[in-house]
Amino acid sequence: MTSHVVHAHMRKLAASLIGLLSLIALVFTTTPIHAQAAQISDIVTQISLTDSSGAVVNSGNNTNIQHLRIDFRLPDYAVQEGDTSTITLPQEFVFADATSFDVTTPDGSAVVAHVTINPQTHSATMTYTDYPSQHSDTIGTLNLSTRIDTDNVTTERTFPVVVYVGQDSFSLGNFNYTGFRGESGQSQFVKWAWRTNDDAGKNIIHYAIRVNPLGPYYDNVTVHDTIQSQGMSYKKDSFSIHRGNWYFDNGQWSMPYYDDQTGLTPTFSADDHSFEINFGVTGPAGYLVQYDVELDSTPHANDIFNNSASLTYGNNNVYATDNALYTWQGASGEATGNQYTVNIEKTDELGSPLEGAVFSLTRENSTDEIARVTTDAQGKASIPALIRDSYILSEIQAPTGYSLAQPIRINANQFDANTHTAQIRVIDRAMTSLEVTKNWDDDSNSQGIRPQSISLQLLANGSPHGNPVAIQSADNWTYTFKDLPARDANNNLITYTVREVNVPSGYIAHINKTDSTHVTITNSLTPIIPHIPPSPGVPPATPPTPPTPPATPPVATPPTPKTPHKPAQLARTGIDITWLLSMSCTMILIVSLAFALRKILRTRYQ
Repeated sequence: MTSHVVHAHMRKLAASLIGLLSLIALVFTTTPIHAQAAQISDIVTQISLTDSSGAVVNSGNNTNIQHLRIDFRLPDYAVQEGDTSTITLPQEFVFADATSFDVTTPDGSAVVAHVTINPQTHSATMTYTDYPSQHSDTIGTLNLSTRIDTDNVTTERTFPVVVYVGQDSFSLGNFNYTGFRGESGQSQFVKWAWRTNDDAGKNIIHYAIRVNPLGPYYDNVTVHDTIQSQGMSYKKDSFSIHRGNWYFDNGQWSMPYYDDQTGLTPTFSADDHSFEINFGVTGPAGYLVQYDVELDSTPHANDIFNNSASLTYGNNNVYATDNALYTWQGASGEATGNQYTVNIEKTDELGSPLEGAVFSLTRENSTDEIARVTTDAQGKASIPALIRDSYILSEIQAPTGYSLAQPIRINANQFDANTHTAQIRVIDRAMTSLEVTKNWDDDSNSQGIRPQSISLQLLANGSPHGNPVAIQSADNWTYTFKDLPARDANNNLITYTVREVNVPSGYIAHINKTDSTHVTITNSLTPIIPHIPPSPGVPPATPPTPPTPPATPPVATPPTPKTPHKPAQLARTGIDITWLLSMSCTMILIVSLAFALRKILRTRYQ
């Protein structure tokens, strides 16, 4: 194989590898990674199966509605947005309405969870919002309408009722199914109401009126229909009227074949709260009237809506009446939690408020900052919307002239159960400083005895405070003692000054405190005291009388001169010998150096 062929194969292999790596990188960069939602269990505080009045039920037929009530409490810190709790019914029961609804706070201002009901899986899934993660002590109630699933329960029998919430199971005892309850085969006029799974999220109730199923002949047959409950209105475009023969089988009426009666239309009253339909002569066929009613708001579970109807014939003779009472089978839920507040009061040692202190709040064992606040002119700041947890409150910026307070741990138990607040008072200690300036009065160090540095000892109320510090010429002979407590433990002001440690010899130190924060130390040369001679005596007031000279002065005879002595020879001092020895040693040293230098030069240049 030639080299250019080998290179070509290598290029193809490299291109394939690059493409593969690019594809892998594209997958990893375009595929989002989501935290898996958790299934939240251990939330039920009470669960029951009741009728519409709230009484516990343990028997019923196919027409009865049972209400599943679940009281719950969510664990603090454990529920995050997107987590779920799934309620699962036994196979013998089914949710009466396929609907979706929100679990809201009592005032409707916040949504705690979204609930979706699926009758096919006999389950309802509650998906939490971020509300539980931002509140503590969240409690709530779910009301879910159920009925017997006649597809799974076809005969009378007794079975255990076990409901699951998350991974927890709850036994509600045994339920006795009393069997299928059908319609009467002799009913000549009936009205009923219902909702379907397709009606989820819609405020609609369906109504139907069965007219003359037995087929006798009547003339001037008229249906009168009236809305009896507030908030209801006819959906006029929903009306349909069918004509056909009714058949009764196994407790149920049916009209498998019918004709649409488009020529028959309802006549509405002026207020639209009632209508009439005149069928003329009936028999042997009957009629089926269907229509919808809209509700002006979303009902609550167990709300009852009444719609009545009557059948007249002949000379307005009333043949039958019927009320279609519909109990809203939708589900509902309500929950509420608490939020807590940290109230900060910032003062000095004397209780005076401090403005401008900046605080940071973090959850214990976490570095993530939750909030940052600054105290106002009253020294106060608040951090709201907290869950009941343990926190660390740290002062990150103190007001000017004050020290930072130590971090404060706020325990979850410090939050008041009634006010939901924790009151935290933070005291800052006032701080001061002392600037020391060193001056030298030594004629610009004319004697050369000024040191390069000196030591200063800080004194607090006359006692040493801390260790001595050095002050030197490189610092322009200045030093500032900073962050000094302005008051002692009894809140008395502290007086600071300094003394010089070991004043240099030849100097005298003079300390001058110009104000509470400035001290000047001047070192002056020690003055030389001159010798003072003794004072001369005081001359007498009257000079003494000189002696009287003799009358004839005596004549002195001069002595005979002696032969002079020969002067002695002076002693030798040794100065001339020492000088000669020094000169000789110097000459020898010069000759030796010259000889050595010559030898070095000769060696280098050979």
